[in-house]
Amino acid sequence: HIPLIYWSLELIFSDELIDKYWKFLKQNEVKLSQKASIIVIQDKERANLLALENGISMSKFSFIPNAPKGFYQEKDNNYWHGYFKLHKYQHIVLNAGSIGEGISTKDIIFSVNKWPKDWVFVIHTRFDSSQNTTIKELHDIGNPNRVFFSTRSVSRLKYQELVASADIGIAFYTPA
Repeated sequence: HIPLIYWSLELIFSDELIDKYWKFLKQNEVKLSQKASIIVIQDKERANLLALENGISMSKFSFIPNAPKGFYQEKDNNYWHGYFKLHKYQHIVLNAGSIGEGISTKDIIFSVNKWPKDWVFVIHTRFDSSQNTTIKELHDIGNPNRVFFSTRSVSRLKYQELVASADIGIAFYTPA
């Protein structure tokens, strides 16, 4: 008997998925994570979300922080300024991860009008999600001059560029 260990580097929520391929992968993740002896994840907050999403016990989790390989990359491009035709003086707060249940994206959107006027919020989704109902709901509550949506997946290299183009990266996880 060889134990199964699942190392989770990304949280993928079922309610974000519209593509059959990603739904298939998520179904397999649920089945296999339930069978795993140990699940390795970055922190307790993510563990709570994954446990709730996949129906698994918190006792299976071990915590190991992680970060991408490479060095810190200073903001050296204006990807979002060009993409959304923003003024060069505008600052960008970027959410480039999940937007589903357990993530406080709505709370962030509601706070945007309290930010300094030269700051905008960009939401970039990992999956092609222009038809996603959560995106449509978030779009409806956001100030269109301050909240912007990028709903197409990009290559790994392009992803690094769009992250480096932001002034701040943000994600708030709602405790389960």
